[in-house]
Amino acid sequence: MQGMPPLVAGNVALLAQGIAAVERIGPARYADATGGSSIGSHVRHILDHYRCFLDGLASGRIDYDARARDPRLEVEPDPAVTAIQRTMEEVAALGDPSLDRPLAVDANGDRGAASTVRRELGFLLSHTVHHYAVIALMAKSSGVTLDPDFGVAPSTLAYRQRTEACAR
Repeated sequence: MQGMPPLVAGNVALLAQGIAAVERIGPARYADATGGSSIGSHVRHILDHYRCFLDGLASGRIDYDARARDPRLEVEPDPAVTAIQRTMEEVAALGDPSLDRPLAVDANGDRGAASTVRRELGFLLSHTVHHYAVIALMAKSSGVTLDPDFGVAPSTLAYRQRTEACAR
């Protein structure tokens, strides 16, 4: 991920964590909605937001309310992994000059909020970490152990590294 802007690299790394988690969780637990929602529904929700972002870049308008909500991504891990891989490739292709490009954002009924590609990448990173934290709890409660860094914000990981280095 060398040479990528930090927010681009952060999003790509986070998406890669998602692939590892989905593969570790397995199909039965991925689709289990016993508690009201499934791990798959969180993965689908994350992917919907990235898809809205990526689809809106060409026009300069992102509509997070117009999510596809593909039910297959909620119950079938393989298509979800394929979608995550495609999303990673598209996000990785974003370069520094495009990050400050202005965007209009529609979300939660609010229309045309001013934003930038950089700001939306920050939102997507935070949004994904939030849902990953929920996924990590759901996985743990069903007996699946994920990477200890899964669902932890990059800034928290960096803080931990700094404080561990200082303690040595």
